Amino acid sequence: MFVSILGLEYAYSVDEIVADDTAIFHALEAHESEEVTLLWRRKIDNAVTYMVEQLGHLDVNASRRAPESSHWK
Repeated sequence: MFVSILGLEYAYSVDEIVADDTAIFHALEAHESEEVTLLWRRKIDNAVTYMVEQLGHLDVNASRRAPESSHWK
């Protein structure tokens, strides 16, 4: 969803996705909860890093953000 909102084309490597998912699946089968957690975090970190790198075409100037509203505090 965020990918389409940002106007990005998410073309993260299918081979990397399959490798990540396969490793997670094997760790789940082996009941290795710490390994599953490590692998999941690495998968998400890699995906987020890839998406952030794609933001180069956007103006993401933090000073242009709307001021915080006291309504939400």
